[in-house]
Amino acid sequence: MVLAVIGAAVPGAATTIVPAADPGELAMDSGAVFLARAGESRVVKRPNFLSTVTDFEVLRVIKGDTAVGGVVQVSAPGGMLDGVGWAVAGSPRFTEGEVYLLFSDRGPDASFRPRLMAESVLRRVIGEDGVPRFVALEEAAPVSYTHLTLPTTWSR
Repeated sequence: MVLAVIGAAVPGAATTIVPAADPGELAMDSGAVFLARAGESRVVKRPNFLSTVTDFEVLRVIKGDTAVGGVVQVSAPGGMLDGVGWAVAGSPRFTEGEVYLLFSDRGPDASFRPRLMAESVLRRVIGEDGVPRFVALEEAAPVSYTHLTLPTTWSR
């Protein structure tokens, strides 16, 4: 198996992601913000890298032209295909069946791309009190709003 690690082996090739000051700023900067349930993922070979594409069922639209009940594709760099792996620091990984709040933009292939990689994706968890909350992904750098509670109408 061959494993390529982006940004670790090439000095000066890393990308710095500056997180938004708060979710409101991130939403304003994003082309689409939506709550969605992750479905199946597949790895796609691009000309110079691998990308993981995940199907999402849209549950709620906060901003953008997606439709509730529709299925959209979210693309993130990295993945493993035919024994070759690409590991990209900060790239989000999605778990089938989990619900996420995504701050994203459309890519040239019409799929959505998390605006700031893992820093622009929050995963919904249900607290011990039964209240849904949104938490940062493990792949994300710590940001000040890692435990965000949104109105319950957003979490359906």
